Amino acid sequence: MRMRSGLGSSVIVACAALGSLGHAGELTEAQAIGVAKAATVKDCSQATPCTFKAQRQDKLWRVYVGFTKRNSPNEAPFPYPGGFVEFLVDDYGKIVHTDPGE
Repeated sequence: MRMRSGLGSSVIVACAALGSLGHAGELTEAQAIGVAKAATVKDCSQATPCTFKAQRQDKLWRVYVGFTKRNSPNEAPFPYPGGFVEFLVDDYGKIVHTDPGE
């Protein structure tokens, strides 16, 4: 499974990037996905793209990130069991909970 090493520093980058937003109400879906993209920047690339889906859940955004991998450079990327993470993002752009795949 990927994504364990850089998560902490990526979360800090995501929060810093959204720091300029201030708090003018609810975070948009695009902003919530932006937080997740910043937190997974080391795990998602052109070679192994990720999928992002956001859903509002009460006062938080639940953002699903699906990872892909390749068995060889010539093979198309594909999702794999446990290759995901879910973030709960508050309206300040802060990740308040992380649920990695297994």
